[in-house]
Order: sequence, then structure tokens, then C-alpha cells
Amino acid sequence: MNLRLAHIARILRVFTLPLVVSSIFLASCSLVPSRLKEVSGLSRLGSSPAEISVSLEIIHANPDSEGGKEEGCRLLRLWNQNGQAADSRLGDWQLVVSGDYPQGYFDSLVPAEDFEIVGFKDRHTRPGKGIPLVGHRQNRHREEVENYYPPEGICRPVTAVFQPGPGKTLHLTLADPTQRDYLATDFTAPLSSLLGGPSALGRKGFTGLLRGNSLHEDEHRLYLLEPYDPQKTPVLFVHGLLSTPLIWAQITNDAWGDPAFRRRYQVWHYLYPTSAPFLYSALLFRQRIDEARHFFDPNGDDPASRNLDIVAHSMGGLLTRTLITDSGNRIWNDVFQVPPEQLTASPADHRQVYDILHWKARRDVRRVIFIAVPHRGSTMSRGWIGRLGDSLAGLPVKFTSLYARIHHDNPGALRPGFNDALSKGKLTSIDTLSPAHPLLKTLLELPVSRRVEIHSIVGNRGRTGPLAQSSDGVVPYTSSHLDQALSELVVPAGHSATQHPDTVHEVLRIMDKP
Repeated sequence: MNLRLAHIARILRVFTLPLVVSSIFLASCSLVPSRLKEVSGLSRLGSSPAEISVSLEIIHANPDSEGGKEEGCRLLRLWNQNGQAADSRLGDWQLVVSGDYPQGYFDSLVPAEDFEIVGFKDRHTRPGKGIPLVGHRQNRHREEVENYYPPEGICRPVTAVFQPGPGKTLHLTLADPTQRDYLATDFTAPLSSLLGGPSALGRKGFTGLLRGNSLHEDEHRLYLLEPYDPQKTPVLFVHGLLSTPLIWAQITNDAWGDPAFRRRYQVWHYLYPTSAPFLYSALLFRQRIDEARHFFDPNGDDPASRNLDIVAHSMGGLLTRTLITDSGNRIWNDVFQVPPEQLTASPADHRQVYDILHWKARRDVRRVIFIAVPHRGSTMSRGWIGRLGDSLAGLPVKFTSLYARIHHDNPGALRPGFNDALSKGKLTSIDTLSPAHPLLKTLLELPVSRRVEIHSIVGNRGRTGPLAQSSDGVVPYTSSHLDQALSELVVPAGHSATQHPDTVHEVLRIMDKP
């Protein structure tokens, strides 16, 4: 009996250990990196007229003094708790509220000092006039622009500025500190509020692969983490396989803490399900950028529309290469044995297949920073983790039905490798990351636009020895290296090198260039 149990245990280890290890591997890209923790024992203002009157007198006398700011925080807690009225009678005092945000825009406005930051190494603040607040509201999609803000919530740094009025009148201005350098602010607390809120973002790296067949094209989204600024160059961060924008949290926090970065750039993030072949995802990526450009600047007149810098991790770098190269007919010829004009398909299907396999370099992309990108593939796609992920991955129905129609109406048109994969219903993102896949070789050979400046950051898991033999555990150095890169930094990190301090420092160093 004991021998039988031992045999069963060995079988279970064979099948469950890879699953457990792979689950840990996949989950490492989806952990919430920061959250707010409320400070205990805060000094709160009582509701009696006498207490309120004393507090208002102190603020009115000198709102920017230490005592004025302390009482200001106490008053703000009470004001937020009581519904943020725009014009309040507080005993024989009048509180008049105005500012850069519509009345009631935020569901909560709380002093930043009420929170500790859990997760981030650095808390980036700026001294100055006023009291830093954390503004948070649910994204209710009431305005069209809110489709370009994270669905998990809209979090902003806000500065409360008290100004004495005549008699017993006190003015409270809720100002946007990103537009005024003299205002005190906390850049980290609002970001931590967004990241640590009750959201499903951390699970989307899994669902983007495992539920690929039930996901829709509208789940490929471009998000702004701050209001659109027509003067600042967008920096678009693109995650990789099994990941989400959470991997960019540390870089985003430190970028907002850098005055030079804040003056010149605005942060954009791209979120997409990662199960489909990267060329299909790349088409939707290009379309989403165009849609955002048209929405925020329909006439194309803004300085922000002239340039676009991109920071791309892992498979996100392969999507990005389609923004900086001209495909010509080379990708098409890798997939089909017949030219486009001989393909039998409806006009809509023909257009989409053509657009997946044809593109031109964008004129607005100025700079790309590749981080741990498998330009020449990853052998892990052929190993047990790759096989397991491939067996669990789901392809979008729209993608599979498109190619089923093309395959059915064009016998013999597809090249044998693609014909075999599509006939089995399998051509996932993991399949196309194999070093032997022809699309990777062709994509790498496409010349990069001369307008684009390229930089590389490569992970190496702290091993010593020849650089050519190093790896981040997923992508070897020989796959990430690019001869045409203006700079290359090897960081002692695994594949999630985006969170390493050397990576963050290097990204900010590159962005500091004109």
C-alpha cells in the first residue's frame, strides 16, 4: 500500500510541480507593487462650532505656517467627510471653494500626510505653498476622455491652498500642482492609491493569455495616467507577455519624482491581452495610438503629436518594432505563397489580413528603449513552461475565425508552417516567440527608420562569465542585443528587469537627452 502511495506521489510531483513553478513565474509580473496605508492616531477636527472657529482663525491668520497647515489638514478631513461643499457656512465663518477641478470631481480628497507608502522605495514630494492632497474618483466613463484613463480609478495629486478673505471668509483653492512648480505636492501617494485599490489589473496578465478566446479588441487599450498635455512628449510604456502595466510602477513613480522628466514628458501606458500572435496585437497597437492621437489632437497641431518615445519590455518590444520599420511584402511572403491580389477574401477580411502583415514606420516615433526584448526569440517557448503556456493559451475568436475563413477559401495559399499551425488552431504568442520562427528573423532584418534612436537594456541574473553566454532566465543576451543600439546596459536582474534600480536610472538618463 505504501509503495502504491509513493508511486502516486511521484506522478503528482511530475505533473503538479511544473504547474506550480510556472504559476509562480507568471504571477511575478502581476504583483501589486505599492499601496497606501492609513496613518493611525491622526488629529481630527471636532464638529463643535467653538473648535471649528478656533481652527479657522489659525488658518486665516497664516495659512502657510506650521500651525496653519496643521489646522488646514484637520479642516480638510472634516470638509471631505461632510461632502466637499463648494460654499459652506461654518458657524459665523464662510468657506468658499474653487479651483482647477469641477465641483465634486473627486470622490475623496484626503491630505497626503494621512498615508504611509507601502512598496515603493522612494516617496517623491515637493515642498511649497499649500497642503498636498490625494484626489481619487471612480472611473465612471461619464466623459469620453475617461475611456483613456485607467478603469481602476482616476488618482491625481491636488494641492489645497487656503487664502484669507475679508472678515470671516476663507478661500480654499484646489489646484493642479503639476502645472505650478511653487505648490507643495506628493507625487507618489496618488500613484500608490491607484495601484493598491480594489482592481483586477494584477490578474489581467493571466486572463490576457488564458482567456484570450473570450477577450475583445476593445481590451487593447492606451491609458493616460495624467491629463493630456499638448506641450509634452508622450512616453508610452508597453508591457510584455503575461504582464500588465504594473511592471512600470517603479519607473513611473521615479519619473514623476524627476523635475526634468515632469517638465518635458507625460506618461502613457498600453495594456493588451498577450495570447495572440504579436503581429495581430501589433496591428491593434498601431490603431490605438492613431485613435488616441486623433482624439486628443484631431488637427495634429500639438507639439505632443510631433514626437513619441517608447519604453518596451519583452514581447512589447516586438509590437514596437512594427512602429519603426517598413514591412514591404517581406512579412506577407513569409506567411503566404501567393501575392495579396490573388487572395480570395471579403473586402473586410482582405483589408485586415493585409494590415496585419503590412505597415510603414511611423513619423512620430523618436526614441525606443528596449528592455529584455527577445528580438531573436526565446528557447523557453520550446521548453516545458512554453509548452504548458501554449496548451493553456486561448486565441481571440475574431483572430481564429478570420484565419479559418482565409484558410478555407485559399487552399494552398499559406506556407506549410502556417498552414499546419492554423489547421490545429494554434498560433499563439508563445509559438511565435520560438527562435526558429521565420517571422522573428524577418522582423529583425527589416531596417529601422533613420529617424529613430534605439537603446537597449539587457538582464543578466548576476552570473559572471562571457557576456554572450548570459541570460535573464527567459531571454539570452544574444537575443536581446542589437548592433544598432546607441547604448546598451546590462543589469544584474532577471527577466523582470523593469523594476531594477539600474534600469530605472538608465531610462531617466536616456530621457534626459534632448
